Amino acid sequence: MQASATVLALPSDGNVRARAFYEKQGFVPVGQRQYQVGATLCDDVIHALTL
Repeated sequence: MQASATVLALPSDGNVRARAFYEKQGFVPVGQRQYQVGATLCDDVIHALTL
């Protein structure tokens, strides 16, 4: 079995430099996810790189 993409999740409200780095490497936003840590809701942007 061979992978067709690599995915990663980045916080939607932080680390602009990291997001710019990954997008420069070819990762593109493909979705969002929300999860809860204690009483706090966190939002991520899902990025993918086609292999």
